[in-house]
Amino acid sequence: PILNARFALNAANARWGSLYDALYGTDVISESDGAEKGRGYNKVRGDKVIAYARQFLDDSVPLAGASYTDATGFKVEDGQLVVSLADTSAALADPGQFAGYTGSAENPKSILLANHGLH
Repeated sequence: PILNARFALNAANARWGSLYDALYGTDVISESDGAEKGRGYNKVRGDKVIAYARQFLDDSVPLAGASYTDATGFKVEDGQLVVSLADTSAALADPGQFAGYTGSAENPKSILLANHGLH
């Protein structure tokens, strides 16, 4: 497949996909209790996606002494990810899990994290 340019491009771009988008459109999130996919945005489903994603990040790329549940923003300082919280900020428990970002350091458009050698 690597000889097929479309497959190679899709594989490269997949690393910059949205965790929220991936969860919202799949059956990882149950459609029960009003969380159906439907044609438009479903706030109930969206709330479940956000809760699931934050727990996934807490489990996979934890913060030092904090939780993604309390995150209010992200920025990059001196090449390290800084997660803004209500009154303070936190870094990754393992700074080596930060693999990159797009956009500006003050307001990244996307953030690339690594876990078990996967990005």
